[in-house]
Parts: sequence; structure tokens; C-alpha cells
Amino acid sequence: MTLFYPRLALRAGFACVLAVTLVFSAGCGKSKKNDSSVSGKVTYANKPVTGGTIRLSPAEGTGQPIPVTINSDGTFSSKGIPTGDMKVVIETESVRGQTGNPYPNPMKGKRPPGSGPEVKPPDLDTSKLPIYVKVPAIYGKPETTPLTWKIEPGPNTKDFTLTDSGK
Repeated sequence: MTLFYPRLALRAGFACVLAVTLVFSAGCGKSKKNDSSVSGKVTYANKPVTGGTIRLSPAEGTGQPIPVTINSDGTFSSKGIPTGDMKVVIETESVRGQTGNPYPNPMKGKRPPGSGPEVKPPDLDTSKLPIYVKVPAIYGKPETTPLTWKIEPGPNTKDFTLTDSGK
């Protein structure tokens, strides 16, 4: 009976070493972390596209599109983008009708009894709100967009100048 415990301890020790080895070796393979970043500016008719989304779709058609928001000055940036050849879709319909105060006050002019004076909400910088800019429909679908981008490891910068002809 005295031999049973040392064998059990040896097996338990071996199992622990094996488990620790597997945990640490799991991170030693090829990394799937995407360290690439993208940035640039979108213009149409010599003016910035002031809202919407850029969707980067793998050119071979597999994988989910990666959305990147277009800022109110036409710029965009995002990190963690996978590398490879991408189709670039630019849509602005998602911001149609969204200009103006994004935080309407439903209680404006109404106060519960005894609540004191109405508190005015802070003034908002409406210059940072998206403004709808209609762009040619050719840029809005992966099947029709002429825009492509080869994403390399590290930072990637590209400006997109949209035209009526799509060229």
C-alpha cells in the first residue's frame, strides 16, 4: 500500500506538467491577432463624405465584412483589421435623416411637480454630427464597387475619391 501514493503523486505531477505545457504552447502557434490598421479620407464631388460606413470585405468572398465609420470630416480609422485583398464598399444611407440634435429632450417644457426649474441640457457641437451625402450607388455593394485595397501588416492609409462614373 505504500507504493500506491508515490505512483499517484507521480501521475498527478505528470498531469500538471502536461496541462501547463499545453496551456503555454497554445499561444505559440501562428497568431490570429490582426495588428493592421486603416485610415484615410472619403471625398465625393471634391467635398468630404461626412458620414456613413466603409465595409472592407475579403476579395475572395469568405469572411464577414469589417465596418469602419466615416467621421463628420470625411476621415476614417480603425485597428485590428485582417490583412489581405479587400473589396471596399462605401455607404451613406445609414446616416440619412440623422442630422440634428441626437439627444432630444422628451421632458422639454414639462416638469414633475416640485422638481425645481427646468434644467437646460448642454449645447451640443452639431458640427460633429453626420450629414447625409448621397454617393453613387455603384460604391454601395460588394458586387458593383470598383474599389479595392490590399491591407498589409501595420498601418495602411488610403484616400477614396468617389466619382459619378465609378472610375
